[in-house]
Amino acid sequence: MRCKAVKNAVALHQNAKGKAIDFVQTQGNHHVAIYQDEQGKLQEICLTFFDAMRRVKYGLPVFVSNTEYAMQKLLDTLPKIASEEQEIIVNTFPKANWQFVVSLSINEMFVHLPKQEVEELFAVQDYVKISAYLYRVQTLATKDYLLKHHLETSNENKFSKLSLKSLPRIQEFTKVKINRLGQMKIWQ
Repeated sequence: MRCKAVKNAVALHQNAKGKAIDFVQTQGNHHVAIYQDEQGKLQEICLTFFDAMRRVKYGLPVFVSNTEYAMQKLLDTLPKIASEEQEIIVNTFPKANWQFVVSLSINEMFVHLPKQEVEELFAVQDYVKISAYLYRVQTLATKDYLLKHHLETSNENKFSKLSLKSLPRIQEFTKVKINRLGQMKIWQ
């Protein structure tokens, strides 16, 4: 079987004749991580599924919230990484002095209110008001995130959607976690 019209396909193996076989598509974002650099500017790292797979393959963390630990783990693992993949993997990691701010993955939930106001709403259990500002991550691309209201189930936009095209806007949102029972808490 042949695959056609697949961009960025990479061969995983070669047969006995040296011909490339077993291809994988490298596109599709796993998550976006946002960090604050030493000047206070927000920086983004967009990790593809293929890059996430590479990290797992070598025992590296997929999500990097502790940059110093992750860099040390990377340095310890570097000799075990194939030479052609070393630069690729290093370029997907944040700098050691960057501070983790937040990560975004498809279907994660965010409240479009400042964290202090969200904490106050959780304290009084005002879930009706929280629901009015609750959004789900729909799509991720480099510096372009689409969030849809959590009650929106179609593309007809009966409620609302938010398109974030600048990193500072992410600070207007508070990430929340919803368990299987529908209980919500602020993501720490």
